[in-house]
Amino acid sequence: MGRPFSVRDCKGIGSQWPGRTFGGRRALPSIDRNHSRFQVVLMFYRLPRMFLAAGVLLGVGLGGFVDGIVLHQILQWHHMLTAEGSFPPTSVDGLKDNTLWDGLFHAFTWLATAAGLGLLWNSVPVHRRGWGQVLVGLLAFGWGLFNVVEGVVDHQILGIHHVRDDVPDKLPWDMAFLGIGTTLMAAGYGVARGGMRRANCETDEPSPEYGGRSSHAPSR
Repeated sequence: MGRPFSVRDCKGIGSQWPGRTFGGRRALPSIDRNHSRFQVVLMFYRLPRMFLAAGVLLGVGLGGFVDGIVLHQILQWHHMLTAEGSFPPTSVDGLKDNTLWDGLFHAFTWLATAAGLGLLWNSVPVHRRGWGQVLVGLLAFGWGLFNVVEGVVDHQILGIHHVRDDVPDKLPWDMAFLGIGTTLMAAGYGVARGGMRRANCETDEPSPEYGGRSSHAPSR
């Protein structure tokens, strides 16, 4: 089996990878437990960009669907413009306007999800240990990113609605929403980082999935 494989076995990876792929796809680098946090962050920039964007977009889209379906429709804590002042949900016209904007919001989340699925389909990463875990981490990160942007822009800056427009003290709920978002981002980063630790590093030479094996890949 040999010693554990690490990114040190991919010496010169920065010069090997730019513009290079194998089987039309780019490989996922790995890191070991001895690498610094800076090197860990650097690994994210070496992920295939299409795969990285797919994971984050899917997280944003799915997180938006949870917000819209659960908070807007099932719990009805708020609608898109309930705190703006001009569109009270207690009137028929106000409810119609809020329903329209809720629909536009769902259209945005649908487009983000569809774009993420398209990018994921086109990236088709070579199957290696850790890819699934990295994708799950990116999904959680994207979901948290949605919560943070939604919480800062819509809840605090624009003030068009809050997590709960049906209670007198809205701030604790808004802060909890932001806390969940930042927790999801941190957890997603950790999960993706763990997946990258499990993954192998390959060059642009053929892999078993494409009829060959990279001479730089570790033996299993």
